[in-house]
Amino acid sequence: MKIRTMCVVIGACALLYKGYAQPEFTPDSVKNMCKRVARGRLKANLYNGWQVGTYFEGIMALYSLTNDKQYLDSAVAWGTYNKWLSAYNNPTATPKQDTFPVSFDDVCCYQAYLETYLADPSPANLPHIQAALSYIRYYTYDTCPNTCAAAAWPIIDQYHMAAPIYPRAAVVLNDPVIYDSVYHFSVENATRHYNVKMHLFNSNCSDTNVTRQWWGRGCGWGVCGTCRLHQYLPPDHPGRAWCEQKIRETCAELLTLQNQSDGMWRSELFTPAWNKEASGSGFFCYEFFYALRNGIIDTATYLVPAKKAWKGLIGCVGVDPANPDLPGWSQGVGGGPSNNFGPTNHDEYTEGAFLMAGDQFYKFLVNGIAGTVPAASKLGKTPALEIRCAIGRGHSLDIPATATGVECYTLTGRRIFALYNLTPARRRLFASQAAMQNGVMIVKFLYEK
Repeated sequence: MKIRTMCVVIGACALLYKGYAQPEFTPDSVKNMCKRVARGRLKANLYNGWQVGTYFEGIMALYSLTNDKQYLDSAVAWGTYNKWLSAYNNPTATPKQDTFPVSFDDVCCYQAYLETYLADPSPANLPHIQAALSYIRYYTYDTCPNTCAAAAWPIIDQYHMAAPIYPRAAVVLNDPVIYDSVYHFSVENATRHYNVKMHLFNSNCSDTNVTRQWWGRGCGWGVCGTCRLHQYLPPDHPGRAWCEQKIRETCAELLTLQNQSDGMWRSELFTPAWNKEASGSGFFCYEFFYALRNGIIDTATYLVPAKKAWKGLIGCVGVDPANPDLPGWSQGVGGGPSNNFGPTNHDEYTEGAFLMAGDQFYKFLVNGIAGTVPAASKLGKTPALEIRCAIGRGHSLDIPATATGVECYTLTGRRIFALYNLTPARRRLFASQAAMQNGVMIVKFLYEK
């Protein structure tokens, strides 16, 4: 049986609101504002750390919005400049090579790398994503399949940096085991980073009996990571329902914390006297429009607040005469709430959040409620696959004559062995290795399309 990720589109006519007549709420206005913000920083020779990695998430969202190849080309040039490696690589190696990151922050760039391949899945671009695919294979199969022993994300930032890589790699590889792994990792990590009483993300916030500060951008990392995880999960995967519950709960709580005068949120969410803050507000605006566009929350309750958040964000653009295309009021790098910033403070992750929010708002305006799951079959370059199950010692499974590869897994998703470019000798090797396995083995036969 051929297994393909299906594309489900729930179409609905866009609702017409008088507020759309306002200039800042037209599709062209949203698109032009996003292009303006991108213009403020876009260049290839930027470091590929988590700050700029988040920015290029936004650039790829802008490419999705505009279909303007300059944005895809810019992301490819940035990846090429960084040799398509993570932010943690071996600087002493010749040639320069990737090593498995010490900090999960360092792999944020993989999200944009994979999206450039999904946008242009030609064989010539496969080398661009080898480091990302190696990372996913390592943390999915060899280290901790369906557990979180080694893929724990100690701080909430790293949930956003790492989790969305998995479903994008799963689409490239046509591998459902990866979806299951990231779902388990996310659920496990949420026991530390998601507070079930407050319905907010934060670092190490699961203890509901502790009085703490609630960091706006910390929660922003959590909601952004959840939306970007949900975006690529198959429609029938249980992880989608889990994500949607978190999105509904956080949206409801954030609605009560939104400042009604400027539409934004504060770095300390429960301290309304503080300055407005653009990075967390950008992520929350993105979540609102993502949830609206996918039918997770209702327009009657959330559309006006979402538009108010967008208006607040565009009000931050141009407040610094020295950087007229960048949003100000961005809290700098830190580990908790701060009120020590102003209109001249700019950061790449804030611009990435802005572009992702604009992308979702634009698509909502143009398409209404239309949730889509990217389909692996749309790529046209990845292998089709067939899954069979073999039971007991002495497995006897013949490799179909047209198969070009075979992969074997345990039921928990741990890869036992794999063979590609099948020659007669490799086919005989498969038969001997399969016969040595005990219990149940999942066998995936790969076929080139």
